[in-house]
Amino acid sequence: MTGLRIQTGVVICLLSLSHWLLSCSAPGEKSLTIAAAANLQPVMDRLINRFDSIYGIKSQLILNASGKITAQILHGAPYDVFLSADMNFPQQLTEAGVTASNPVVYTRGALVLLDLSGSPITSLNRLLNPDIRHIAVANPEVAPYGRAAIECLENMGILDQVRSKLVYGESIGQTTQFVQSGAAELGFTAGSYRFSTSLPPTTHWLTIPDSLYHPIEQGGVIVLHNGAPHPQAESFLSFLTSPTAQEIFLKSGYLPVVNE
Repeated sequence: MTGLRIQTGVVICLLSLSHWLLSCSAPGEKSLTIAAAANLQPVMDRLINRFDSIYGIKSQLILNASGKITAQILHGAPYDVFLSADMNFPQQLTEAGVTASNPVVYTRGALVLLDLSGSPITSLNRLLNPDIRHIAVANPEVAPYGRAAIECLENMGILDQVRSKLVYGESIGQTTQFVQSGAAELGFTAGSYRFSTSLPPTTHWLTIPDSLYHPIEQGGVIVLHNGAPHPQAESFLSFLTSPTAQEIFLKSGYLPVVNE
């Protein structure tokens, strides 16, 4: 009888230990999956590493054009957080009932013109030069920075003059690659790419006056799965608007969420 009690006690202890181990490991078993607009590529590793070190979890990153990610989420893609390059795409998901709350502005983007030829860009009139045969622009249907570029050309009154030169990438990342590969002499991209380690030191930039396009407010939203959010999704969005994350954004070519 005593032996039976001991065996029973051992079993109970083992079951309790097993339950404790499972409960401790559970948060790590389901990593936080973050789908982010391609313009965030130069900054996301720093943000995620900082967040993961604070909360002790492992996050996964998916980069694509905002419109592409939106379509994927509507078709059931298992993303936990969506960081768009605008507010429209996250709002579409909110209206579709697949998010936990309304979108939150986590940063503001800056549009720039990129040149790898080694020649400084003094003005947007460079786009009209005969030696410029291809200008890379992100697809405005799926990439907010592409919409901003087209809006800039329209407001400059030169869209019709350069339309035949435009070559479209599916994301701001692919647009930047077009310039890197020589497929385009110039390209509209995000200010964050000033800090990309993949671009040579001879790279020249022209910051586009923000009066030529609507502010690029970038919105983040929590995506629901079976009606529930990831336990750390809200913490991640809150982290993005914290002083720590905002400092990282500012040092990476973005503008503050609130004008200072």
